Amino acid sequence: MSTVKVTVEWRRGVNGDQGTFTFFPNPFITRPTPGKRTARLIVPLLDGAIVQELGVNERTIELKGVLFNKTNSWDDMETLRNNLINGIQVGPGQLHILSPTRHLRYDGQIATDGIQFQEQTHGNIQDYNITIKIPNTLEQNV
Repeated sequence: MSTVKVTVEWRRGVNGDQGTFTFFPNPFITRPTPGKRTARLIVPLLDGAIVQELGVNERTIELKGVLFNKTNSWDDMETLRNNLINGIQVGPGQLHILSPTRHLRYDGQIATDGIQFQEQTHGNIQDYNITIKIPNTLEQNV
């Protein structure tokens, strides 16, 4: 089985032209399907394939990821958190999932409470959740 490089980006602004934040490592992407268990699109840390089994009735997408710093310094972790918050910013934008064979786009909005950090248990690892509200529930192939 061959693998492909996948990139996950948040492009700020209604037209996606006010700056780009590229997630690294790539997050898990989840979206609930009403009446069914949560469908999950997993973007591996290195390479992987895009497979979607997402319902069209749910109007949110959640990114679950990890921030990692090699220094084990609380200050360095705080810098990573601030870089994530400033990189994606609250407001409208576009979630892009790119591979050599597919380019998917979701238009959406990150609300003020849409970025959540989990309690930090280690100095060099921090989990985060980002909720994106999407008015158009269908993906767009670009």
